[in-house]
Amino acid sequence: MVITVISPYAILLSAAVLVLGLAIFKFRGRRTLPYPPGPPGEFLIGHLRVIPFEDSPTAYLNWGREYKSDVLYFNTLRQPIIVLNSVKACVDLLDKRGANYADRPRFVLLELLGWGMTLTWLRWSPKMQQHRRMLQSPFIKSKVSQYQSLQMKETHRLVKGMMKSPLDWELELRRFAIAVVANVGYGVDINTVDHQWVDLSDAAGYATSHAGAPGGTIVDRFPPVRYLPDWLPGLRALKYAHDNKSAIVNMHEIPYQEGVTNSSFIHNLLEKYISNEKRDLPNEFTLADIKGSAAAIIIAGSDTTMTTLVVFILMMMCNQEVQKKAQAEVDAAIGSDRLPEFDDLEGLTYLNYTRLEVLRIAPLSPLGIPHRNLKDDEYKGMLIPKGSIIYQNVFAMHRDPDIYSNPYDFDPDRYIPKSEGGRGEPYPVGNFGFGRRVCPGQYLANNTVSIVMATILSTLNIDWPVGPSGKPTPFEPGWSKIGQYVQWNHGQRPQKT
Repeated sequence: MVITVISPYAILLSAAVLVLGLAIFKFRGRRTLPYPPGPPGEFLIGHLRVIPFEDSPTAYLNWGREYKSDVLYFNTLRQPIIVLNSVKACVDLLDKRGANYADRPRFVLLELLGWGMTLTWLRWSPKMQQHRRMLQSPFIKSKVSQYQSLQMKETHRLVKGMMKSPLDWELELRRFAIAVVANVGYGVDINTVDHQWVDLSDAAGYATSHAGAPGGTIVDRFPPVRYLPDWLPGLRALKYAHDNKSAIVNMHEIPYQEGVTNSSFIHNLLEKYISNEKRDLPNEFTLADIKGSAAAIIIAGSDTTMTTLVVFILMMMCNQEVQKKAQAEVDAAIGSDRLPEFDDLEGLTYLNYTRLEVLRIAPLSPLGIPHRNLKDDEYKGMLIPKGSIIYQNVFAMHRDPDIYSNPYDFDPDRYIPKSEGGRGEPYPVGNFGFGRRVCPGQYLANNTVSIVMATILSTLNIDWPVGPSGKPTPFEPGWSKIGQYVQWNHGQRPQKT
């Protein structure tokens, strides 16, 4: 007997045919405006095979130029997708009409991975707003100064480690990235590069970042697929979730177990929770809420810090004149007998421009975390249908030649105000989101990155790696899709050793 394995795609296409008539009738019944422009799709499946899986931000950027529109429309099996290619479109819709655009699509694959109770992925609901209140209070701009002594201590540890073991700079940076947020979230001191939590964070970060575009996998598009065997053809994403769930579970459970007794974000929440339990008072959040919020601090904070600082080091290696100019500013501000402090940062204007340019040249999330609108909307005479998945193409916004001159060049001078003889180009936005889904940890993250940049520039010279000739040898760098790091050469600046 011959057994034929039916592809999940065939099953889904058959189901789509059955509901197509009703869907078209219902969908077109409310349509009175044209959709935003976009490339032609295919019968039934729409743009399922049109949208590229790799380098989609560049594809959206090129389509925007082709159709002369900063708003694009796609659909996959009747699921509308909107791509916003400009800051203006994001501000007009996600900021100014935030109440309608504060929702997220359901991220089924990430739920299967174990990220269900995490602010980043939660749908707009009382639960989401509760998580935001939990995380926003300790990280508002006026309160993040309480973490400065911790950030200074870990920054000095980082630079000392890089001086002591230059070839292990990546390990030192990984330790640092997790150390700050681990102490804030759990009160745990990560003082060595081989600490268990470094591996926990790396494994969870890898599992999340390699799960595919949020909301874009077959499991997200068709949630019932989650109940099919993951060995069926086409269900690679489902198998990935099953194989990597333990990394996310460990990130929630192991730090929680170790951080219960230490003064920290999670300890403060648990004290309140246990106190209410003892007095038979209702709790507004569960233990799962507490674990999810604390894990969100770890994974979001460590990944963004690590990525930003790696790009900073690469840009300083490739742009020696920028490095020298930033070093000169730091030296003029603090002299040669001490290291930078937070009080110095306000006067380090060029350093701030450098940080902004790092964020512009390599956005933390090139398409942002997608939003979802709660009802139909009209924008510039176009229909944004209810329930659309809405991507913010931060990559395109930061490479708009009408906004940024020579947008592919790394040039902090672009932000010098016109009143000072500069071009006065706008600061890049979007790295921490838009509207009511802006990351609450942005102030802590920016402070951490700024003090590290200042300290590295004060103590180290970043140069090209040494080649066969024994001298620094430039090469043409490129972005690796698998997270490989280039080796670089640094010398200690004599006055700060």
